[in-house]
Amino acid sequence: MLDFLTRLVFGNYSDHGLIMNIFGVKINQTDAGFNIDFGSESTVIWMLLCVLAWMIVSYLLGSINFSILITKLAFKDDIRNYGSKNAGTTNIGRTFGYKFGAITLIGDVGKGLVSVLIARVMLGDSAAHLCGLCCMLGHCFPVFYRFKGGKGVATSAGVILAMSPLAGLISITVFLIVAIGMHYVSLGSIMGALFYPLSLNGISKVLTGRSPTALMSICAVLMAGILIARHHSNIKRLWEGSERKFYISKLFKKKSTEQEPAPQPSEAPRSLHTIDSEDEDGEN
Repeated sequence: MLDFLTRLVFGNYSDHGLIMNIFGVKINQTDAGFNIDFGSESTVIWMLLCVLAWMIVSYLLGSINFSILITKLAFKDDIRNYGSKNAGTTNIGRTFGYKFGAITLIGDVGKGLVSVLIARVMLGDSAAHLCGLCCMLGHCFPVFYRFKGGKGVATSAGVILAMSPLAGLISITVFLIVAIGMHYVSLGSIMGALFYPLSLNGISKVLTGRSPTALMSICAVLMAGILIARHHSNIKRLWEGSERKFYISKLFKKKSTEQEPAPQPSEAPRSLHTIDSEDEDGEN
């Protein structure tokens, strides 16, 4: 069982991460791939504990929600009290303005990038996918905010870009085509998520001649499934034809009354940038 877990987590790629060198693991290349000699059982246990430790750190990093932090620091309020009640990029951009939305987007994408890039260097590709999944779960179910977070779109985008830039670009391209062309951010997010496991498999075969490891494929499917499940209310509205549309151009059109006061903690915030009544419900 221990041997199975170790091979599942560390996979069978040449890029295993620095942890292999730290623990003196021997890797011999053969015609069938790479023969890995993990050594003693204690070494295996310590390596798995290192992976577990970074999984926890990734989850805690994902639990840092920038939309909630920004509204609490700048407005002494909580973004979850307004709009779609979602703690994500679209909702804060619509409610407080695109500048705060952009900061939130950068923060949420960045934490996905950081958690996975460090994991890739230290632990290898397979374990990095697992840590990326933990980071996304942290964003969706943050321990710091009573497990009520965002939908995970921006964070999963950072995770995907860090794991497979080409697969990430494909998913983002699909998202942009659908979101801009059909004006549904939710549908774009769902389609982009569906493309990730497929593009990851195809790109891995083209670049390495091998399919992704079992753990990489499992994590990719789970990420897509969680993201789609988090959009269950949007899917229902899409089916009923009642989903609101999102027009990106509206983000950059200022209100005719530019002298409006800044949002106060005691009242609903009013953005200097507006999206009309056909706007999409919050994402990310």
